[in-house]
Amino acid sequence: MTQPNNSPFSFVAALDASGHVTRLYRNGNTNISTCLFNTLENDSFPAPPESPYYLHVDMRFDGDSTDQHDSSKGAPPLIVGPNKYSYTVGVPADWEFNFEQAHARGAELGLFPRGADFNGSSSVIYVSEIDPTCEGDCLSPLDESIAKTLREVKEESPGVLISSGDPILTRDGAQAKIRILKGSSDPRNTALKDNEALAFIGHEETTVLVVLTARDPSTWDRDFTAFQQVVAGHKFFNCNSPDLVVPCSR
Repeated sequence: MTQPNNSPFSFVAALDASGHVTRLYRNGNTNISTCLFNTLENDSFPAPPESPYYLHVDMRFDGDSTDQHDSSKGAPPLIVGPNKYSYTVGVPADWEFNFEQAHARGAELGLFPRGADFNGSSSVIYVSEIDPTCEGDCLSPLDESIAKTLREVKEESPGVLISSGDPILTRDGAQAKIRILKGSSDPRNTALKDNEALAFIGHEETTVLVVLTARDPSTWDRDFTAFQQVVAGHKFFNCNSPDLVVPCSR
C-alpha cells in the first residue's frame, strides 16, 4: 500500500462461538480499513465467552492525540441487545459513561459529568429499552411505548407536567420523539423532584429510551445540550444495516 489513508475508522465485529466473524459493521472507509476487513472475513479470533460476541474497535493513526482512556473522546459505548442488534449513543465533551453503575439501577448505560458518578451527580443521562408492543388499534409500537411510559410516570408522580419537545435527528436518520417532564420523581431517590427529558427512538426490535434527570434547574440548558448530543449520536444496526460488510449468519 503505497499511499495509506490514515483517517480514523471504527468497526464492530460479531463473533460466533468459534471466534469467526459472522458480521461486520463499519464507521469510516479507507484503504487501510478495506484491507483489514478483507482479512477479518477469512480470519478468526479465540473462542469468545458467549455468542454472539460483539467486538468494538476504534482505529486512530499518525499524530492523533485523542486520549484513548477518555470515554468522551474514544470509541463510543456499544450496547449489545438480544436477537442480533446493537447500538451506540453520543458522549458529550466533559461527560463520561459507565455500564456497571447503570446496570445496578436497571438501565443499560449511564452518563454523567466527568469526575462525578451515576448515583451522586445532580445531572445524569441513562439509556434503557422498552419492548415494542402494539395491541388493539394502537398507531405504532413507538407510540405505544411513549404512552405506556408516560402512564407510568403519571402513576408515580401525579403532579408532573408533560410537554413535547422538538424531535432530534439521530446519526442513522431516525427521529427521536421528545417529552419534557417537570416535577417528576428521580428514580434514584423518590423523595426528590426533578426536571427530565425523555427521547424515544423506535426500531423494529426495540424502542430505545434516553432519559435526562436534572436536580439543579440552573444547569438545565447545559444538561439538555448534553442530552441532545447523546441522542443525536445514536446509531442502531442489525442484520439489515447497509453498512454490514459481512452478512449475518441466520
